[in-house]
Amino acid sequence: MTNLQFIVLLSGKSTRNYPHSKGLPHKALLPLGDFHCIDFIMKDIYNAGGRNITFVVPNDEVKKCFEQCFVREPEIEEKFKKKNDQTKLDLLNSVYLPDDINLNFVIQKEPLGTGHAVAIASNPNEPVAMILPDDVIISTEKKHPYTRAVEEFHKTNSGNVIIGRPVKNPSRWGIIEDGFYIEKPKESKSNLSGISMFIFDKKTVENLKTATEKMSNGETQDGMYGTELAWANAINVEAKKEETQKIRPIPFQKNDVYLDCGTIEGYEKSLLYTLLNNSKFKEENKKFMKKVLNEN
Repeated sequence: MTNLQFIVLLSGKSTRNYPHSKGLPHKALLPLGDFHCIDFIMKDIYNAGGRNITFVVPNDEVKKCFEQCFVREPEIEEKFKKKNDQTKLDLLNSVYLPDDINLNFVIQKEPLGTGHAVAIASNPNEPVAMILPDDVIISTEKKHPYTRAVEEFHKTNSGNVIIGRPVKNPSRWGIIEDGFYIEKPKESKSNLSGISMFIFDKKTVENLKTATEKMSNGETQDGMYGTELAWANAINVEAKKEETQKIRPIPFQKNDVYLDCGTIEGYEKSLLYTLLNNSKFKEENKKFMKKVLNEN
């Protein structure tokens, strides 16, 4: 188990997933395989030792929607039992949160950026793991990338650790290069994109908190704060001062699969992948897919 606080960012409008996400409080509630995207994220956090989890949401309405995802429904359970539907009963039970998870909510009233979300949700002088819930990772490696990242951070309990995945077009992504984070570089000698989990040590967190206070006073400096708070700059400021503050990337391994659930095209591919590989009904799904493909 880890004492890291996991901060899941859920305050965006999810417009990149329209029309799939239209009418939903957040794209993390889109179905993926037998579950929601958020269920995959919560399972991976738990398996990495995370017990202290904070959801950053835009308002109380969205908060209630996510709370309902994990509330037990005895009447539905009883209905499945009477029908002797053990498969659905098992699936339902698997989305309930374990008793040792401490789930909290923080409301980000204005869209002031990911750095601002981390700053208002984090505890003073403590490291955090920031989670982007539309970056889902399926892994059959011995250890999931989340677990590998947490273990790497705890080797020193300092510095910043980010999961990295090679990409074909670095100019479209945030890139890890020589220990620094560069947002959508025009040119880069690295193709390692930062995804899904970003572990910030307490120095970075304090930078973000200080910047948040100054931003609330209308101050700007070095692009770190203004209309939005850029978390990457909080890392890079410290990385320029100390070698130990540079990003330590956790590279993808052979059996790690990245599912981009943050765009329409990516989400549809991710849904198909999980229905064919991770669903309780995957064999039936494969037969149906073959039938459809043969007919077309």
